[in-house]
Amino acid sequence: MNLKFKQILIFIFFVSVIKSQVVYELEPITVSATRIPTLKSESGKSITIINSNEIKNLPINSIDELFRFLGGVNVNTRNDFGVQVDVGIRGSTFSQVLFLIDNISLNDPLTGHFNANIPLPISEIESIEIIRGPASASYGSNAVGGVIHIKTKSYSLRKNVDSGKINSSFQIGKNNLKTIDLGFSKSYQNLFFSGSSRITSSDGEVILNPNYVLGTSSDSLYNTDFKIMTNTLSLAYFFKPNIKYYFRIGNDKRDFNAKYFYTTSSYDESYEKISSYWIQSGLKINQGENVFEFNFGNKILNDEFIFNPLFSINNHKTYKNSYLLSYYMPFSNRLKFAFGGQYVYKKINSSDRGNHSNDSKGLFGIVHLNLFHNVNQSLSLRLENDSYVDEIIPLFQHNIAYEIKSLVFRSSIGMAFRSPDFTERYISSMIDSLSPGRNLGNPNLKSEKSISYDVGIDLQMKKNLKISNTIFYRSSNDLIDYTMTNSSSITNNKNLYSNEDYFYAKNIFYSNVFGLEFNFDKKFQLNKTLIDIKLNYTQLKTSSTQNELSKYLSNHPRKMLGFNTSFRRKNLHIIFLSNYIERKEEINELINAKISQYYILNNVKINYFINETVSINLKINNLNNIKYQDILGSALPKRWPSIGIMYSN
Repeated sequence: MNLKFKQILIFIFFVSVIKSQVVYELEPITVSATRIPTLKSESGKSITIINSNEIKNLPINSIDELFRFLGGVNVNTRNDFGVQVDVGIRGSTFSQVLFLIDNISLNDPLTGHFNANIPLPISEIESIEIIRGPASASYGSNAVGGVIHIKTKSYSLRKNVDSGKINSSFQIGKNNLKTIDLGFSKSYQNLFFSGSSRITSSDGEVILNPNYVLGTSSDSLYNTDFKIMTNTLSLAYFFKPNIKYYFRIGNDKRDFNAKYFYTTSSYDESYEKISSYWIQSGLKINQGENVFEFNFGNKILNDEFIFNPLFSINNHKTYKNSYLLSYYMPFSNRLKFAFGGQYVYKKINSSDRGNHSNDSKGLFGIVHLNLFHNVNQSLSLRLENDSYVDEIIPLFQHNIAYEIKSLVFRSSIGMAFRSPDFTERYISSMIDSLSPGRNLGNPNLKSEKSISYDVGIDLQMKKNLKISNTIFYRSSNDLIDYTMTNSSSITNNKNLYSNEDYFYAKNIFYSNVFGLEFNFDKKFQLNKTLIDIKLNYTQLKTSSTQNELSKYLSNHPRKMLGFNTSFRRKNLHIIFLSNYIERKEEINELINAKISQYYILNNVKINYFINETVSINLKINNLNNIKYQDILGSALPKRWPSIGIMYSN
């Protein structure tokens, strides 16, 4: 690490806190950084919470677009409007982030590329909690870079109040874009139920086909078309004021052009159809301050992938059952315990990966201790066993927070792990004469293991000013990634061309990430206009002992700067989101693909409220009309305006 980088880290970390003289208390926000409900200021973690009102007003078309503008979160997009994104936190790969919906893991056993396929319309979401840093000791596999916990309205309901609500929105835009979102909720006595449906479709942009020039395709043009449909129903029933049952059922279907989504092969003419069905249920019993909770989730996914019409179609079907049992037991305001167990079963039937299954089991215990009036710490311990690697993995995490008036000093250390998914183990293993440049699985992969450290300062001088700074470090062993490998070095697969290169899944011997996060949030009023300015900056430095070209480890941004500004005056609300990305440049002249060293992306939304229930809006994605890619070959849309109307009673 050079001296200049160190100086930047130290300067940004301390410059924002040296002038604080006014004393104010931090907001009492409860979070679930561990499985013990804790005030945000006492958690010892860097956490962001976004509520439903904030989400509704943002210039985003899907939940995954929100992540692009959060500090410490890196997003590699393959198309807009929620088609598919890879989300990393603190320089993690997309598979190292745990997605939860109502306490149940959303992560897909087929591939981490599907983890951010959020199967919920925006109208169903009550809040999103982003936990930066490891949490495997509490939540299990995948929680390496962090956790994104999406909580729905029916799951978050604590008591029932007779009421009814209807939400609807309609959006049209460039490239024949159409979005319809309908939702309702109704409460009556002990029963709350809700439902929603969302459809988004577009013909996409028309792009020149490089494969036509290369002679591997007869089509001179291709479209980035897509159609996404999500439906869900849920209910919450209170048997007694302290006993609540929760249930949700839904489906999510996505059809889209996937050309260059996963490869840069000159034969890539991919199209993909994904349909998933899921059921979740939970029982929560409050016994005084003690809380017993049982959660169950079932997910079935069908994936039809056409790499090229001349090749055979790949069909995959995966099953995932999740069971979680936990008990929260506070002995006093200073001493709280939680313990429980988790079981996950995964299965795949696939034309190119074969038929496989495995399960994992985990036991965890957590203690939260208030040593003194202003010092809080938590210790999490876990034993995890995955049948694939057949070993017991011990995990621990320790968080500590020291609060002095308007300042919170926090630090954490934690272990994390991630088991390889079915794609990393078996992709293309059943395909004869696999064309060069494609991904290839490795059945001999080990689990990834890591340990992370961070230290941070949070400052809230007033309710309208927040500043947060964090420095973090993560050391990883056996990190899984695809590296360009010659077929002569691949001994466990015989369906390859001689002396050709493939992106082969490997355990990279050692890797580390060092970085910083800076977040600033200021609210003020100027001439009757309410203004909210948010600034976040993340800088990462990644190193590895592996010399081969890595497909995913090397493509996270080196620097990310987000600048979000909101103006509200009477019935008018304007939000600008700006995002600066700097990363390693990549070029593939054969298919006319380029990842630029840096780009600036601007989105804007203008809302006008006709009355308390009806508003009209104008959204413009990529306002500055830049040409850019996050994944080599997957061209992202240029300027894309749309207009819409929303009703909410």
